[in-house]
Order: sequence, then C-alpha cells, then structure tokens
Amino acid sequence: METILAIISSLFAGTTIFQFIFFRSQRKKASAEASQEGAKADGLNLENLRNYIDLQSKQLLETEKRNGELSKENDTLRQKLREYDYKLEQFERKIKGMERIISTEIARRSYAEHHICLNLDCKDRKPGLGEFKMEDAK
Repeated sequence: METILAIISSLFAGTTIFQFIFFRSQRKKASAEASQEGAKADGLNLENLRNYIDLQSKQLLETEKRNGELSKENDTLRQKLREYDYKLEQFERKIKGMERIISTEIARRSYAEHHICLNLDCKDRKPGLGEFKMEDAK
C-alpha cells in the first residue's frame, strides 16, 4: 500500500508541478502577446500622430503664406484708400470754391438785373456806361 501511496503522491506531485509550470508559461506567453499587441497599437498611434503633425504643418505653412499675401494686399488697398481720400478732399475743396464762385455770380447777376439800366442812351444811368464795378455794389 505504501507503494501505491508513493505512486499516487508522486503522480499528484508531478501533475501539480506540471500544471504550475504549464500555466505559468501560458500566462507569460499571454502577457508577452498582450505586450506585443500593445506595442503594435502604440506604433500605429505614433504613425497616425506623425501623419497628423505632417498634415497640420503643411496647413500651417499654407495659412502663413496666405496671410502674407493678404497682408500685402491689405497694405496696397490701404494705400489706395489714402490716395482716394486725398483726392476726395481735393475735389471737395474745388467744389466748395466753385460753389462760392457760382453763388457770387448769381448774386451779381441778380443785382445787375435790378439795378443796371439796359437802355444804352439813358442819361440817368448810374453808374455810367462802362463804370460799374462789383465793389460798388457791396
């Protein structure tokens, strides 16, 4: 009976040791596979990030180039606006001068219509023919 117990105990001990070693190696293998899958996933994430950064840098360069072009265009348009403002001021100044001349001429003609004698042979003409000056009317 002792032999049977020794055989059973050795079988039990061998099976236990075998299961311990087998399951331990299976766990290590599963852990290694999980690590490897994690590394692959990290590699893919890094590749995606690299592609995203490249795309973003290209877009940033294009945006900076476009901003530079728009800035130059803005400067030229501002310069033209200043020129047009200056020309507008000059035109306004000239128009005011012309309005003053026209209003003076209208007043002068109105005065002439009421006060100057059109009869060339008139003896009562004041001022005499050819002697009228605008300064006398004021």
